[in-house]
Amino acid sequence: MKRKLLATVLLAGSVLSSPAAYAAETFGIGSAAPALDIEHWVTQNEKTGEPVTKFNEGTVYVVEFWATWCGPCISSMPHLAEIQEKYRDKNVRIVSVSNEDRATVDGFLQQAGPGGMKFAEITATYSLTTDPDGSVYEDYMDASNQQGIPTAFIVGKDGVVEWIGHPMSMDDAEEGDVLNKIVTGKWDREAFKQQYEEQNRMQILMQQVGELAQANRMADAIKLVQEELDKSKSPDTKTQLLELVQNLKMSAGMVDEGVIAYFKGQLESMKGNPVEVARFGYVIYSAIQSGANVGDLSSDAIKAIEENVSDAPEQYKPFLFNQLAQLQHVTGNTEKAIESQQQAVDLTEGQAKKRMLLFLEELKASSTPAEAPTEK
Repeated sequence: MKRKLLATVLLAGSVLSSPAAYAAETFGIGSAAPALDIEHWVTQNEKTGEPVTKFNEGTVYVVEFWATWCGPCISSMPHLAEIQEKYRDKNVRIVSVSNEDRATVDGFLQQAGPGGMKFAEITATYSLTTDPDGSVYEDYMDASNQQGIPTAFIVGKDGVVEWIGHPMSMDDAEEGDVLNKIVTGKWDREAFKQQYEEQNRMQILMQQVGELAQANRMADAIKLVQEELDKSKSPDTKTQLLELVQNLKMSAGMVDEGVIAYFKGQLESMKGNPVEVARFGYVIYSAIQSGANVGDLSSDAIKAIEENVSDAPEQYKPFLFNQLAQLQHVTGNTEKAIESQQQAVDLTEGQAKKRMLLFLEELKASSTPAEAPTEK
């Protein structure tokens, strides 16, 4: 959750508005993993082993959910095959589950994948399955309130869910090399459980705040976030929630000394980051457009963009000049705004140039004095 936080909230409110999105999960990290009642074990050979009907003690299982129409799922397949080969002698079984019918999956496996290999060859090292009645999906995905695929559940040596996340992340060093830690007994399940539950609460909060913002109930949205901020014990979450409160207040035009002081501090931390500075400028511009009194934040934003634009990467300069022009115009300096927007136009090509030109024409029209009315 960075500077695009408020936009994310609004998007969440327009897309994830169903009551089901708020359903409390019935199982998650630390829960006993349900048995796999899978109808079709499509990939079954001497490498993959027998179908898994129960979780054997001492074996780690990766239960991953996928579909033939899911691009990220297909992209994950070569990586899953590599992981299975890497951990084959360490009692790790990967089981991928689709809800589609057997004929659909069989047809997909005959198609060519990366490097010209058929998907049947790519996935030959792990267990690819299909469960058309969706019972396993209900037991795992629905029960844990997971909203999209691919999603992987790592079931530990004692049959308990240790981790839930994207399959490409489970052996990522930046993510903590989760699978290796689980296999070697170095995994801290309780610490991850706290982190996971905190993330889930944040996701639900963002959905609720998004709906309130869409309904123009900004005071209620701010109150909801503030309540969560007061309860939270995680420093990272507190930082995110504080940023969300300030963004909501700015968007609602509820600008007080505390909001101005917060954004001044944020602007100071953005030095040397032209894109973040321009995004900050857009927040200020939107607040002014909505009638908020932002004090001297507008002049601070203008100065910050001017200081950063010359050193910005070339592809970002049109964006920066455009944002500068908007701020200059809305604060009454239209002549400067025309100069800045002309630079944005000069640095842009194609359809983007046409959009930049439209605003330039508006600026020029607004700076031309109207003709005096003739006497009759």
